[in-house]
Amino acid sequence: MAFFCSLGMMAQVVLGDIKFSLGEGKKINPANGKIVITFPNVSGVEDPTTTTFMIDGSFTTDEVEPSKFDKIEGTFAEGITLELSEFELQPSTAYALNITSVMVDGTELAADTTYVLNFKTRGAERKLSWAFQTDEATEAIITELIGTGENDYWKYVTKGPRIQSKVKFVDQEVTIDGKTVFPFLEDLSITTASSDCMLLGGSASSSYNRLHLAKKGNKVVIPDCCVGDVIDIKFGYVDTKSEYSLQIPGTISESATNEAKDSVPSPKSPAVYRFESQIDGDLTVYVNNSVVLSINITPGQPKVPRNYSVEAQYKAEGSEAVTLKTLVEKMEGTTGSIVETNHPYWVADNEGNAYTYGTPGSPMKVRFNLSYSEELTDTVFAVNYKKTDYEGVVYLSEGEDIEGSILCTSPNAAVRSSMGKAAYVMEDTKLVTLQPGTYKIRAILFDAGKTPGYVCVFSKGATENDEISLTANATNWTEAESDLLTITEATDIKLLSGGSDNTGLDVVMIYKSDDAPEDPQGITEVNAGAQKMAARKLMKEGKILIQTEAGTVNVAGQLVK
Repeated sequence: MAFFCSLGMMAQVVLGDIKFSLGEGKKINPANGKIVITFPNVSGVEDPTTTTFMIDGSFTTDEVEPSKFDKIEGTFAEGITLELSEFELQPSTAYALNITSVMVDGTELAADTTYVLNFKTRGAERKLSWAFQTDEATEAIITELIGTGENDYWKYVTKGPRIQSKVKFVDQEVTIDGKTVFPFLEDLSITTASSDCMLLGGSASSSYNRLHLAKKGNKVVIPDCCVGDVIDIKFGYVDTKSEYSLQIPGTISESATNEAKDSVPSPKSPAVYRFESQIDGDLTVYVNNSVVLSINITPGQPKVPRNYSVEAQYKAEGSEAVTLKTLVEKMEGTTGSIVETNHPYWVADNEGNAYTYGTPGSPMKVRFNLSYSEELTDTVFAVNYKKTDYEGVVYLSEGEDIEGSILCTSPNAAVRSSMGKAAYVMEDTKLVTLQPGTYKIRAILFDAGKTPGYVCVFSKGATENDEISLTANATNWTEAESDLLTITEATDIKLLSGGSDNTGLDVVMIYKSDDAPEDPQGITEVNAGAQKMAARKLMKEGKILIQTEAGTVNVAGQLVK
């Protein structure tokens, strides 16, 4: 046993073994990590709560000059805490903490050895991803695995493609062949519920960047977290028959739904959710049949007010970004939080060019991290839109922004619509006056029915032949376009009354056109005459209802209150 003993009058004090709060060879965050030093077996001290001691020592490494310290004080009851942020340690580096001297009440104690702790600092960013690194040896083994179909640890699954575990991994590094470790960063440990419940990969386009823990009872351990650390996890579920969640005890999340505020339901489409650590030590992520794309750990930030705004921007190659629309005016948030807002599917600039952002049928939401910075400038978050082929836009509006519109109350509208809303009108409503020329109406229709058939009708005159009908042919989201409209004199375009809580207009765009532009999404022209015939057939069968001031009427003349 190594020990320190006093000289002269302090001969009765024996320190005994030293104890470090960090285990030998472990990793620690140099930005906010702490190492507590105690002497649990000290003897000859009358009152450990008041008797103080001081230490001298250094942090040494082969790469840089030693970082020395002296006369750091603490009591025997609480020990001495070394705040690593004060020593400017380098990330991703092996260090030896050497305690070279201990003093009690001003008297230095002699030692027969030096107390040493060997440890490593973590990287500046703890970003955990399942994407394979560009390591030739790793790629070669993966290629061989896929080429042969399977090995003793994994089998190749053609659906995806992806590879599925043949062994049960229990709190250990996940290997490709029993020796070669998958390039998971920061030594995560994983426990699987059975030998076939871990899959890497997803669709062919996803490469192998998806970690799918396919059954309940799986967990991922994130080591050495600190109070205040922020854990951002991007995850979602794949089994539509059941509901699943992701839980991290010892954390809290703004999105949590349980009483402990540490569990978030797995979304259908992968999304980022934030958890904040309430403890020092390892955090266990319980993954119930969910796909995890990444885990980012950020050291805790000071929580201070900070102004932010959100803009729709477009950046052409070689040019500065331009603001198309301000989505969120200046607001006050708190650093360390996630900013979330809806966004429009289409925006237009002053020259009539249309831009788009988002995936049809997916939530039109964006999320940003409001990070701390010593600079007190406002934060501007950018949503980067892409330019479309549509030019000469003369009218663009969200359905809910049309005068007198009524919001659809179906919960699907909030999840699937542009800006999270769709709406309908109870009275014929003028949208815009078109000048002579040729135009097209392009709209996104919302219909929450299992057998969608909502007909959105516009008009450019008083007769039936002046009506332009667009019909929903998919649940929640249909992007449809009219035939070419020829306008010979100034003409009002109206949105005719119709719709319901479950059916409405999401967004509408009218643009100048000689013909439909090439559409990368493969949306074809909609023949207005064919739509009218189909709509009238459904109406005669009583399958389509029309809103009137008196109530809801089907074409058979029945009034439905």
